[in-house]
Amino acid sequence: MITYKELEQQVCGKKTIDVDLLKSNTVYSLDLSADSNRSIWLWEILRDISEEEKVKFIKFCWGQERLPATKEEYEKLQINFKIKPHIDKKRKDFLPKADTCFFSLELPEYSDKDIMRKMILTAINYDNVSIDADKVNNENHDHRRNDNRDIYDDDSE
Repeated sequence: MITYKELEQQVCGKKTIDVDLLKSNTVYSLDLSADSNRSIWLWEILRDISEEEKVKFIKFCWGQERLPATKEEYEKLQINFKIKPHIDKKRKDFLPKADTCFFSLELPEYSDKDIMRKMILTAINYDNVSIDADKVNNENHDHRRNDNRDIYDDDSE
């Protein structure tokens, strides 16, 4: 027998983000590696931010708020976090991009760790609730959505 908390963790994943476990289940592509400055800075930033910000980071990168609880669950579910360089190598100090379907982060070059932290926090905190268009974060989105609906629903032609 298991407790309801153990069952919840097995079904839904952990409520807290284990940065070291995530790091051990990360793959790097192209010219990025675990030893590159971008990677080192990313893991340092993730260890330093609040638990709430870590959850927002995971949601930004994956569209979910929880991760597998153990290495075995990562392997069983065949989940790896992928970090790749920004496609335009000339762009520096820009916001990161994420592909939630593939649990990947496109990480540009940064001048220093502080700029990287600022860009990551900006990205994860900007309208992170409406990823599936189920929720709207502010009135501007409602207004634009209504304006677009009016354009497309115009029967006057």
